[in-house]
Amino acid sequence: MSHPASRTGARRYAYQGRHRAASGTSTAVRSAALSAGVVAAVMVGAAAPASAAPSGDAWYRLRVCESGNNYRTNTGNGYYGAYQFDLGTWRSVGGTGLPSDASPAEQDYRARLLYQQRGWAPWTCARMLGLSEDPSYGYVAVTPTIRAPASAFANRVVRVTGTARPGATVEVWLREVPRRTFRHVRNVRADGNGRWATAFRLGHTSQYYARAEGRRSAVVTTRLLIRTTVIGPRADKLGAIYRISGQARPLSTVVVFFKANGRQAFAPKRWVRSDRYGRWSTPWRATTDYQYYARGDLRSRRTGTSVGTTASTAPATSRLAAGPVRVTVTGTARPSAALVVYLRRAGSTRFVPAARVGVSRTGHYAAGFTAPSGSFDYFAMSSNGQLSPLRRVTT
Repeated sequence: MSHPASRTGARRYAYQGRHRAASGTSTAVRSAALSAGVVAAVMVGAAAPASAAPSGDAWYRLRVCESGNNYRTNTGNGYYGAYQFDLGTWRSVGGTGLPSDASPAEQDYRARLLYQQRGWAPWTCARMLGLSEDPSYGYVAVTPTIRAPASAFANRVVRVTGTARPGATVEVWLREVPRRTFRHVRNVRADGNGRWATAFRLGHTSQYYARAEGRRSAVVTTRLLIRTTVIGPRADKLGAIYRISGQARPLSTVVVFFKANGRQAFAPKRWVRSDRYGRWSTPWRATTDYQYYARGDLRSRRTGTSVGTTASTAPATSRLAAGPVRVTVTGTARPSAALVVYLRRAGSTRFVPAARVGVSRTGHYAAGFTAPSGSFDYFAMSSNGQLSPLRRVTT
């Protein structure tokens, strides 16, 4: 550890701490902190009672000496944060992760736990500053902390955790949206490491805070996730306007993403507002096959609507002249698709292909074939798998 510039001072204040070794804190910072401690000691004098608890300013001066009062310091020497914890000591007082990643309140809290166990002994700077021992100082009220999941589905158990002074009674307060006020829902007791936990079953977006020893934590929120659903017709005829609908969070914006036949990527095409019951819908035109999904709190499953296939003889009729005749079947299908017309003689159970054509880019087609004598049935099938209704023609 760096110490005041004089060699005599360096020998006098050589490292004796039990949880930290030399750190990168500058000599100037430590010298300034030491000078402040000496001045404070002179001002207090020998008449100061030995049991007087160190002030909050004493903790501040300790942090300045240890780390320049930098809660985020991590110089790579194995000591972290404002109080220069090493990992073993940090974990011994219930800390997790790196001390420098913990909040200032968490670091202050763990430092007080360590003080309860060992007084000022772990900090060389405490001796440099002349800080007096007082175990009661470790029990100064600590501002509680609280954590909760950012989001969860309905009826899931949400675990709310936090820290407080070891053994302290923690009041947990809850507000369920759309209620306007918090209510006290339960008390829990912090364990020997100052940790506490409780659980709630989520029914609404909820906010929580903790209160202990007259101090209150920040407010945390767990948002209720609503599953987004989407439905649409399996198929509709070319040019028809159909509706896509679903469920989402009430009074929220739902974005509907579409991908046309032949396209690789989905793109947002509709922004829809759900009603107070969470219902939403939007119209779409069947100009080609489309796949789509909706995104609210979460993304829905993907579904789609295909262009249906129609077919009729031209001119439309159910009776033709007797004998083999040339028949033309017209209709609509997915634009640019391949299409096959199938037929079977009356009394047969087997359909055979009678004509193959390509559907135009406008979605229209005409397929010709020679009709057999007698009655026959036919239908058309597009390459998107959509079948026209089955029709019967009599010659």
